[in-house]
Amino acid sequence: MTALSRRLIDESVAEYHSVVQIYFHPVYSRQPPVNNTYTVPWLEATLRHCRDRGVAMPNTDEWAAFVVARHAVRLAAVRWAPAAAGLDCILERRDW
Repeated sequence: MTALSRRLIDESVAEYHSVVQIYFHPVYSRQPPVNNTYTVPWLEATLRHCRDRGVAMPNTDEWAAFVVARHAVRLAAVRWAPAAAGLDCILERRDW
């Protein structure tokens, strides 16, 4: 696993409400390596680190359901009060 991969995962867990999406082409996960590139050790280490940090790893159907639900929500009547460092808003759900 690279230092960048570890930092992105750690920051996502500790500081941000975010998603870490790992992209790799499956051709690079086979043996022998293609163009001296072999993804499996990096991928295994990255997934192990995610597991150790308690990062949720949804399957495709779970992720698709989350994306659809997230897309259906919008912020309305957003008000920011700088002096109080407060945010007020209303969440609305669109039905498709």
